[in-house]
Amino acid sequence: MGIMESSQYYIIEINTNANQDSYISFISFTAHKPKEDDEAIFTELKSNSDIILHAFELNPDTHNIVELEKVSSIIDAEEAVEFWKIYFRFLGLKQIT
Repeated sequence: MGIMESSQYYIIEINTNANQDSYISFISFTAHKPKEDDEAIFTELKSNSDIILHAFELNPDTHNIVELEKVSSIIDAEEAVEFWKIYFRFLGLKQIT
């Protein structure tokens, strides 16, 4: 993903506004602050070339963005994304990977 350089990166989970049976999430990181810049986050993710992500049909009306944590480097962000993916998998939640 084309992440812009920043001094802070937000680990985010984007999930469907659905009940537990149809709950699906996508975990990533961004330099945009969730809740303040959700439109930029959706635009950034929609420009991603990942076909599976496009199948997720990101839409601010049907998806929530949740900030999981904040880190100060891309390396820390990549490690945090892997941690959260494992954690959500452990909980049995479906993910776009």
